[in-house]
Amino acid sequence: MNGKRLLLLALYLTVGLSGYAQQTHGADSLARYAIGKPVVEYDTVQAVRQLFAAKRDVAGYTANIGMLTTGVGGVFLLSTLAFANLVGGLVGLKPDPGRVAVLGLKLTSPGLLITSLGVAKRIRYNRKREEAILLAYEQGQPLPPFVRRSLTRRYDRLNR
Repeated sequence: MNGKRLLLLALYLTVGLSGYAQQTHGADSLARYAIGKPVVEYDTVQAVRQLFAAKRDVAGYTANIGMLTTGVGGVFLLSTLAFANLVGGLVGLKPDPGRVAVLGLKLTSPGLLITSLGVAKRIRYNRKREEAILLAYEQGQPLPPFVRRSLTRRYDRLNR
């Protein structure tokens, strides 16, 4: 019998306290809306901050992977040139400079492309631009289209 009473008491406390916790206080909920200032949603500000931080992280990783790819291609190119010069010296032939340039471009261009994409994204989502966008938003201006589009895609995907 004690177990049933304890369970019933826990049920009453759970139901009663959860209802009390969901009540809003009039003064507290209105305190964040200062008179004369535009209303800024805290959730939107946090979402923009998280978006910019995530994009900066991805841009940094992308740039690092691109530089690593470029470096690996450069090392492979140098080792190939050294081997070609060694063999060419033994046989008496020199490698063609035009072919060497084309080979170097083929080996390093993917890394250069990836690096440039990462750097461009890093510039687009830098901290100064984030602060400027949030300051304009707090003054009542709408978010730029690229931010709205990114937030819509991100939160639509999360809410499915």
